[in-house]
Amino acid sequence: MTSLRHTRAALSISASTDLRERGMSELHTRHAFTEIARHILAAGGAVAYSGEVDAGGYARILFDLAETYDPQGSPATDRVVDYLSWHIYRALGVDDEAALIDVATLVGVPPPPMIAIDDPDLASLDKNTPAARWKRAHCLRSMRDRMTTETTCRVILGGATITRRGVIYQGILEEAVMTVRAAKPLYVVGGLGGAAHLVARTLMGETPREFSIEGQIEVKPDYIEIVEEASHRGELVNFEALLEPLRETGYTGLCNGLGESDNSRLAHSEDVDEIVALILRGMHEVERMSS
Repeated sequence: MTSLRHTRAALSISASTDLRERGMSELHTRHAFTEIARHILAAGGAVAYSGEVDAGGYARILFDLAETYDPQGSPATDRVVDYLSWHIYRALGVDDEAALIDVATLVGVPPPPMIAIDDPDLASLDKNTPAARWKRAHCLRSMRDRMTTETTCRVILGGATITRRGVIYQGILEEAVMTVRAAKPLYVVGGLGGAAHLVARTLMGETPREFSIEGQIEVKPDYIEIVEEASHRGELVNFEALLEPLRETGYTGLCNGLGESDNSRLAHSEDVDEIVALILRGMHEVERMSS
């Protein structure tokens, strides 16, 4: 079997809000995250994530794995990259960054041109004005865009179905669409619920209620504030337009080395061993075809 030496997989994985309804807990998501990352690293690939570096976080799992799996003698900093949105990166302590210098590469992604690097609205992660939330949303979008450009494929699993503060669209939804638009392989793991499950439904032509302004407002009334702020700045929040590339792509157009049947299995499976096997099968096939 080919190695994954040309693979840098973006992992868009976080706990979903409906795990309990599925008889699961965050431990299931952590287990899936660990196994997916472990097998990619063990096969010679690299992984990228976009998460805070706090102890106990998902990024720390990657840092530990990188020190364990070193099949080609390459430094951990080449095999694990953590992309941080600017407002999160600037809050990172110098000591925290220095402690990771030999463990991973941290990439602080600057904000888009219309937002100044020293914008005071980005100085606090807790600032909750509509303007600050809109700016954070665009910092996150810049980070996701760069991460998509600098990785070869993406795995999505779990994720919040309700937008958090400073988010216009669910992160996993936005990342899935960016990956499809870039014609890069996308692996959709929907069996653990969350936004990834909704993406799987969208690929089948459905329109989940959560992927709409009305659906967000029903659960989070103050979502209207960021919609209005975006409108004030000339930006239309349009879920329908965002979802269109996914509907057009379907399971057959994910460019991920898997057929429609296997993509359907991946989108519905709750079995971590099966999930890992399908993802690795697809990645090895993509690697073989590109070599």
